Amino acid sequence: MKEYRLGGRFRKFRNLCMIIVAAMVFGFYFIYDYLYEEMEWWNPKTFAWIFLLVGFLFVVLTGVGLNTVLNTMRYRLLDNALEVSCWGNSVRYYYKDFREAYYRGWGPFDTIPVVFVMKDKKNLELNQYLVDLAELTSGLLEKIRPYAALQDGLEQRIKDIR
Repeated sequence: MKEYRLGGRFRKFRNLCMIIVAAMVFGFYFIYDYLYEEMEWWNPKTFAWIFLLVGFLFVVLTGVGLNTVLNTMRYRLLDNALEVSCWGNSVRYYYKDFREAYYRGWGPFDTIPVVFVMKDKKNLELNQYLVDLAELTSGLLEKIRPYAALQDGLEQRIKDIR
């Protein structure tokens, strides 16, 4: 049974997050340096080291957290359900509980923005950073076809993306 996992796009996202965290921490240092430079108790060198260590810690924690997601998130199409696993927890979305699927339109990070409406009126969207997202979406649409109303042309639109 094939597992669908996060790929290169997520690694780029992780790296971007780490750069943003570092820039924020060092940006705060320069703000504090500007605001407190005339205070007697302000020692720029000491606080530079403190901010450097805190920035390094935040960057490492961001990287570790997102690497854990990268290594633990997976999707699998089972005989009767879509299984989504992350951080050691698994959730199954049974095909009989799907009610509708439609194309949402594009967002800034979307590859295939398909929304699945469940029996309890909650929406489910597949992670856009998955490798073979089009294949997973096509397979899921095939499995839920007997239970859910599919938007006209949705399956063809996904095939055209593949």
